Amino acid sequence: MILRILTSCRFVDSITPSGDSIQPRADCFVGRSPDKRLFAFDVLERWGIHSNPSVLLCDSIDTNTRNPCNPSFLDLVRSGRSQDVVNSIKNTNLRETDEDSWTCLHWAVEMGHRDLVEIFLDADPLLLNMKTREGLSCINIAAWRGDEKMVQLLLNQGAEIDDKTKWGETPLHHAVTFGHAKVCETLLKAGANAHSEDRLNRTPYQIAMQKGTKQVRNILSRYPPANK
Repeated sequence: MILRILTSCRFVDSITPSGDSIQPRADCFVGRSPDKRLFAFDVLERWGIHSNPSVLLCDSIDTNTRNPCNPSFLDLVRSGRSQDVVNSIKNTNLRETDEDSWTCLHWAVEMGHRDLVEIFLDADPLLLNMKTREGLSCINIAAWRGDEKMVQLLLNQGAEIDDKTKWGETPLHHAVTFGHAKVCETLLKAGANAHSEDRLNRTPYQIAMQKGTKQVRNILSRYPPANK
């Protein structure tokens, strides 16, 4: 499973320093499955193969759902075609997923379409905490993308702030790992737990102190363990 995922992906230089923050390039978010990119990154991180976060791009594309002549509902969502999406909602099961268990809401968050996120949540609030195959909820996706406005929108809608993936990682884990200082600040001010452990017993605080950017370390340093 792991080797199949890793061999179907290729690395790109996806991180561009901007002061103390790290901003992913726009072209880092193409590809078939962000779920597999995050999973592959997590596997490599656990093996210690690379220390700088990189986004993985899958070479393959699911032609069944990316047919420009006959776009699926998820195609419309990915492209941000709001009016077409609105026109199709009545005849669409919004909880239907792709092969990686991504719903239309997951994809709207992934592509940064806040207008569609609001439309979908108005139509079906229970989409908010649905998870992908790897256990990602929408707020996890928004956090690892570094989309602070999306994170705030999802929190306002009632997203679970410390929601964990199958690996035990919270949105704050992702924000710290990928150097998204503004997202870290937003999550912590909203009550995120800086000491929630993942399955390897790592906390966002520990990750920040060990290998976080200067800005992220400064933010997390204001939330030390209770015994210190």
